[in-house]
Amino acid sequence: MKGPVSEKMAINDVKKVLLVEDDRDISHLVKLHLEDEGYSVDIAADGIGGLAKAQGQAYDLVVLDLMLPGMDGLEICQRLRGEMDYVPILMLTATARQQHNCKKQPGGGPFLPSISRCLSPPSSHSDINSSLVTA
Repeated sequence: MKGPVSEKMAINDVKKVLLVEDDRDISHLVKLHLEDEGYSVDIAADGIGGLAKAQGQAYDLVVLDLMLPGMDGLEICQRLRGEMDYVPILMLTATARQQHNCKKQPGGGPFLPSISRCLSPPSSHSDINSSLVTA
């Protein structure tokens, strides 16, 4: 293992990340990077499967794609916030327009304090490390 976080983690301290992303290339790349840093990563390829995994296990971080088949990332976020203790949630978006929508949806409701950050794939690695270190 390498990287700033993994050097400090003992085997029992491995952080668990749930990545809910329907694009196989993106999910594979993000998973490889996170595992290289010493994180344990579970992947769900759709919203319904992602919600089920998040409800069934304890995670240190949940990374949600905004647009998913079955159930979108905002819906998953809303349901998780209504059911469980705090876990950092990052929204993974593909475009600046989706980032804008992520930050303002839905009408200033309960999502804004629930979402740690909206990020795009190129910036996701450092944002995930930052969220896990401060969680």
